[in-house]
Amino acid sequence: MADTIIHKIGDSISWSLNYKQSNNSPVDLTNYTININAINRSNVEAFNVSSDSPTSNQYIDISDVANGNFKLIIKDTILFRRGDYYVDIEYTDLVGYKKFSKSFNLRLVERLKRWKQTFF
Repeated sequence: MADTIIHKIGDSISWSLNYKQSNNSPVDLTNYTININAINRSNVEAFNVSSDSPTSNQYIDISDVANGNFKLIIKDTILFRRGDYYVDIEYTDLVGYKKFSKSFNLRLVERLKRWKQTFF
């Protein structure tokens, strides 16, 4: 897992993603369910988003199904905990066949905070 995304807690997530076959041709995502989750080494989850159960805060936008293009949108990340997470993407076709992406790292970091300087 060489790739790491560094994300500041509080910033929205908007990742543009693409699902391709091993020969680099796109997978038509018509009738697919996509699940994206992030967990840490202690099995604590940062998020779990499914294309089957969107909310107003987090959802998967399958914008171009024929070419395998989709977006993960999480508007509010303020309650996320800092730390290192593993992210997996699960693709499930209409008959239940599952395929997982190569996992990648997500590092959630705190935003810089204003500090008050004290003079002695």
